Amino acid sequence: MVDEGIIDRTLIEKPIKDHSSLIRELRNKDIIDKINRKVNDLSSIEQTAEHEVLNLMLQNEQTIYAYWELTNLKKQIVEHHYSLPWNKLTKYLKLYDITSLRFNTINEHGSLTFPIQEEMTHLFIPKLDANKMYIAEYGVSNGVDPFFPIIRSNQIETPNVPTFNEATYEKLLWEKRAENNKDWKENFSGYTVYDTKVK
Repeated sequence: MVDEGIIDRTLIEKPIKDHSSLIRELRNKDIIDKINRKVNDLSSIEQTAEHEVLNLMLQNEQTIYAYWELTNLKKQIVEHHYSLPWNKLTKYLKLYDITSLRFNTINEHGSLTFPIQEEMTHLFIPKLDANKMYIAEYGVSNGVDPFFPIIRSNQIETPNVPTFNEATYEKLLWEKRAENNKDWKENFSGYTVYDTKVK
């Protein structure tokens, strides 16, 4: 019986009739041993697997909350690429305005870059424009090379919130007053109010 992905050798053992079958069985056992080692390796990797994420969420209509978590493996790969320890690399979060675009890292409407301290795992990004689509990248720089993105976030859209100035507000007040006072206008002619109720 197979238990947790391990192949049981007793399932393939059979009486040996000649040398060719002996050689075949030895090869099968070698293959099964290799498969079992790989299964054990993969099981240990799955148990130690880390979660990696860069996520954007709306905090309010003008503020995005970004949080991230990078794996040690990704950090080691970047360290190897730059031949520098992780804590010597400058980290950044870059927010792109990609409204109505198919983003390809060079065609954004604009971007904001935020330096990230070593211990930071989240950031609030305030004062953003309404009705815009944003995406973020977390990346590093060694001080010589430009920004090197490591992980990309989900897309998020800020809601379309109308902005009111005083003139707009006054116009709305007048319109509301006009709606509330329609009844008396129907019974008014010149400076005389007529009673339309039948007695």
